[in-house]
Amino acid sequence: MKNKPIPKRSNSFIRPLIRAILGVIFGLIAASLLTCHRTTNTPASNFVTPEPVILAQSELNELSGLASSTIKTNVLWGLNDSGNGNYLFAFDKNSGADLGKIEVKGVINVDWEDLAAFTIDGQHWLLIADVGDNYAERQLAHLWLVPEPQANAQGQYAGAVQPAADIAYRYPEGARDVESVDVDVPGRQIIIISKRDPLPRIYSLPIVTASPATVLIPEFLGDIPQLGRPSALDRIRFGQQAEWRFQPTALDIQALPDGSQNILLLTYKQAYLFNKQPQQSWSAILGGIPKILSTPELPQAEALAFDQDNLSYWLTSERLPTPLYRLPIHE
Repeated sequence: MKNKPIPKRSNSFIRPLIRAILGVIFGLIAASLLTCHRTTNTPASNFVTPEPVILAQSELNELSGLASSTIKTNVLWGLNDSGNGNYLFAFDKNSGADLGKIEVKGVINVDWEDLAAFTIDGQHWLLIADVGDNYAERQLAHLWLVPEPQANAQGQYAGAVQPAADIAYRYPEGARDVESVDVDVPGRQIIIISKRDPLPRIYSLPIVTASPATVLIPEFLGDIPQLGRPSALDRIRFGQQAEWRFQPTALDIQALPDGSQNILLLTYKQAYLFNKQPQQSWSAILGGIPKILSTPELPQAEALAFDQDNLSYWLTSERLPTPLYRLPIHE
């Protein structure tokens, strides 16, 4: 039998395949650009991640709240979230050295998610935000107000503290998950920002130094529209976790000498800096365009605090070993 010539392999399917692949790539890039943050400020492209300090306290395995002491300039306070003890941990911000812990008497760590340090009427306070609620099941959230503990002569902290106030409250439209709480001292109010809503919701409560006689209902102030949505590339990389990367996980407020306030809001993806003038409302500020701050990629970034220098802030993450980064506000 006469041998038939070997047919040439057709290239007809290769070119469409290449075009399809290129179309997907360019589509993902376009989608990423279209769904990026609608802000005029973007992180600095020359950002270099600094080396972190590693915290020596091995019990801080789920650090979810951070605050700069208003008494000692070298001290940061931290706490763990749900499933851990009811302790406040002190550590040296420069070296990470363990400075001891304080037990908070008479309370349970249901889901501690943030921590605020502030001074009002000459008194130094810490505010523990027991506000986490992943499944929106809690009837009440609690804010525990305690006097900031004093260090002993060796600069160590030990013993226990009793809360001066239990600020119990419920949301006007039903339970919400929250991880971002801080105190607006000039406004004499507590600012609360929800986590799992399509647009984070802003609430306020009056700051009181004694337990209210009744359960409080926070005032709804507005939404935060500028934290962005996952891009197509985010969804490919993180899958179902992509939505979580844009949810607020920590808040800190810093009063400045000129009467304005800097506001830092953290998500798993990055940090946002707002500046509030005295006459401006919270809804107007948080509804505006923030400056985006570059942050290291962390396994679960849920805690930050301004430094007292007004130029930098501290950032950390859950899980051991616990890293502590000092990052600039103005890049």
